[in-house]
Amino acid sequence: MSLFIHIKTLLKKNLNKVFLIVPAIIGIFIILGNYKNDLVIFPNHTITTYNDHVYNGTSQLNNIKLLDTSKLIFSYTLRDGFQHPHIGIQFNHPSKPNFDLSQYDYVEVDLQAENSKSIPIIINLKSPDYFTDYDTVRYRPMWYELSYEKDQSTYRLPLSDFRTPNWWYIHTRNTKKDIAPPNYKHAIGLAIQNCQLLPLNQKESMIINSIRFGKSYSREVAAVISILSIFYLLFFLTIKLRKKQPVIFPHKNLDVCNIEDEEARNIISYISENYNNTNLSLTVLQKEFALTETKISSIFKKSCGTTFKKYLNQVRLKEAKRLLKQTDMQIMEIAYDVGYGNVSHFNKVFKTSEGCPPNEYRKKVKKTASSNLLHT
Repeated sequence: MSLFIHIKTLLKKNLNKVFLIVPAIIGIFIILGNYKNDLVIFPNHTITTYNDHVYNGTSQLNNIKLLDTSKLIFSYTLRDGFQHPHIGIQFNHPSKPNFDLSQYDYVEVDLQAENSKSIPIIINLKSPDYFTDYDTVRYRPMWYELSYEKDQSTYRLPLSDFRTPNWWYIHTRNTKKDIAPPNYKHAIGLAIQNCQLLPLNQKESMIINSIRFGKSYSREVAAVISILSIFYLLFFLTIKLRKKQPVIFPHKNLDVCNIEDEEARNIISYISENYNNTNLSLTVLQKEFALTETKISSIFKKSCGTTFKKYLNQVRLKEAKRLLKQTDMQIMEIAYDVGYGNVSHFNKVFKTSEGCPPNEYRKKVKKTASSNLLHT
């Protein structure tokens, strides 16, 4: 029982900390809940080769062998006999006819080549049967041309960048409109084919170190970070607002002269409502009341005995002094609150009017208030 009370006391003392930690922990669990182990294709899957012999081609497989079960040497020579000579190596699941790639975002290939510059990486997907002049096509290739560089061996290829080649549409007598989007749920295998830029009769060798499919968590991480950012922003804003004094609403009756003329009253009322607009000017009043600048200036001179600019400063300074007396708002906040877009200008106008800068005015007011309390 005492342990329970102790835990309860600790939670009460550290409620804010717990409240901050819990969303982060939930975010981590969301990411972990979407975690997917890499699918290793090599060195795990069954290895087969294919070539152009079915089309009367003569491309030759020179050598294929495993080194220490973790490296695969693949050597070939392209020959004539078929207008598109080709040869490749394919990796298939050892016990299933296909495997599911729908939850993966990329394939990572680690390989080295002697002369290759453009190496097709092909994911063959199960498809309906298509009958051609040569054979029956039961797969749909998703093709990526890997630009090979001598000083780089590992390549991460997004599955979204794989495309069905045009020759497949021609071969199966289909158009892109006829075929549904690729379904990676039923992948037959992954193939690595000969470089498309090699000349005939040139021997080429390739070493394959690893092939694996992986999942990118950038979307999940970005979503969690965005949600947490909004949560913490709202949390700290709430804390800040709680610490502030009760909200003091700005005075609406800010006019500093007695006004009898109705037109003047309307203008003064508008200024009372909009004095905190940094863009408030004679031009704004002209558009709002459809009056000329001369007419507005005349109204201020007649009704208030001053110019528009001076009157606006009087209104803003009256509200600024109230905020300096009644709140703990910073000088910068007050300046922007009453309509000054520049703090330096606010300080200058305030000092000209009151004989001291805003911070000194606040000190004097507080000192006077304290002195009055002592004498009551």
